[in-house]
Amino acid sequence: MDGTIVDTEPHWQAAQRALLIDHGIAPFDAEGEAALVGASLQTAARIFREAGVPLDEDAWIAHVTTDVLARVRAELTWRPGARELLVELRDAGVPSALVTNSFREMAEVVLAAIGVDWLDAVVTGDDVAEGKPDPGPYLRAAELLGVRPGDCIAIEDSVPGLASARRAGAVTLGVPHGMALDEGHADALATSLTEIDLEGLRALYTRVRTERDAVTETRR
Repeated sequence: MDGTIVDTEPHWQAAQRALLIDHGIAPFDAEGEAALVGASLQTAARIFREAGVPLDEDAWIAHVTTDVLARVRAELTWRPGARELLVELRDAGVPSALVTNSFREMAEVVLAAIGVDWLDAVVTGDDVAEGKPDPGPYLRAAELLGVRPGDCIAIEDSVPGLASARRAGAVTLGVPHGMALDEGHADALATSLTEIDLEGLRALYTRVRTERDAVTETRR
């Protein structure tokens, strides 16, 4: 969701910087902020505790989420091509799910703000025992959609998100935003969702499934 469908990353960064400053801690440098992109809230809370913020996991999540929610309600931006792709999938009858490390309260605010009513399932960070990069979120999404994980295409903007999807067995498409990606992170890369349409997704799925089937056959 964050960085793939909508651009909430600036809101997270602003809220996190404000929290550090409030506790007399210098904001993270670019490398430190990059480490937070795609991380679960639990992981981010641990990073802040290690930096000296005296909040436990629950308190950190509550504080930052409340701040970000206020910022999202005030301003929210679609990622280029995201709306168009979601509409195309819906019109074609292709089931789709939102899989995010954000908690449900955050996801519902975002969905309400952008008016998304064409998603068939939503999996949030508080729906699973472990967030991305654990495969659990994508396994749960496939279950809710009633399909096999290997029959899904996951579109992600971060290394943890792509790792989660790949571990679940999904075909992966990386669209970087705020974090560098290379060919080793995903089955394919695109610079923007404006480059992606249903025909392209079908071609990607066919190619990857053919490659995987060939590998399976050689191992028999």
